[in-house]
Amino acid sequence: MKKFLMLLAIGTMLLSCSTDENENSNNGKTTSVSFITMADANTSTSKNMPRGNVYSWVNSINLTAKNTATNTVVSDIFNLTGDYNASSVTAFSLDNVLLGATVFNATSTTDSAKRFTLVSTTGVASTVLSGLKSNNPYVVYNSGDVNYTVVNENNLITLPMTTQQGRILSVFQMDSNADFRNKFKATINVTAEGETLVPSQNVPISDGGLVTLEWSSDKSLNDKKLTYTVSVSPKNNNNNIAPTVYTIIDIIKASTSYSCLYTIDKDKAPKTNVDVNNIKFTWQQWVEAGCPTGDCQ
Repeated sequence: MKKFLMLLAIGTMLLSCSTDENENSNNGKTTSVSFITMADANTSTSKNMPRGNVYSWVNSINLTAKNTATNTVVSDIFNLTGDYNASSVTAFSLDNVLLGATVFNATSTTDSAKRFTLVSTTGVASTVLSGLKSNNPYVVYNSGDVNYTVVNENNLITLPMTTQQGRILSVFQMDSNADFRNKFKATINVTAEGETLVPSQNVPISDGGLVTLEWSSDKSLNDKKLTYTVSVSPKNNNNNIAPTVYTIIDIIKASTSYSCLYTIDKDKAPKTNVDVNNIKFTWQQWVEAGCPTGDCQ
């Protein structure tokens, strides 16, 4: 039985592989399939495998091989771990894979939390945004069906692991203008296709406060739209001044994390009074005329 080399292509990571040879038979000729990810990982039915360069949010990889003539399926789950230990394997492998036309498929799981949150916080905006970026995104990958003819010699197959999921991270802050911060406040709401914000509310922001948005879930899929609604109003609105309301739209891109820092500009403040500085006068024409009675000289 020969070892069958397989590469899982996740993102842009590069893989390597190695082979061993032996012979076996199980209702026909079979081979043992080995594959190495772009990260050296660890697994057993289920197997443990050192993670290597595989993304930290990939928790496990489920690999299947289905012989198209017999519909015989061989599968295994590889649980990615931090370091090599006594229970680890050094390569992804499937035993007793029938020779011939075969459909391979791989999927991944993640233990990252699903997030769709809009909350008030404090701090330095850039630091808070960096903290959001440190959270692992919720992303799962799938190779789709890859057709390959397994032969009784060295085999090599690449499984392209792709995802439709992406992530949006945003931090909102008020303009640093002291007069604007003293007189005005804002609220932020957000809607996203396929998601429900719980609780649904307008989140306030004023003075040096911040509002953060994190969207990374099974619904943050390619081309899905995220809409922010920002409302700016006076803190003391005794004159019932109408707020300034505007929207911002972000769109998810697959396999991409967007990090956005938005500043609510002082120019968004609703007008409570204005300077009228272009005043013109028109003057009634003055007429020099004769005597209106006709009797005067």
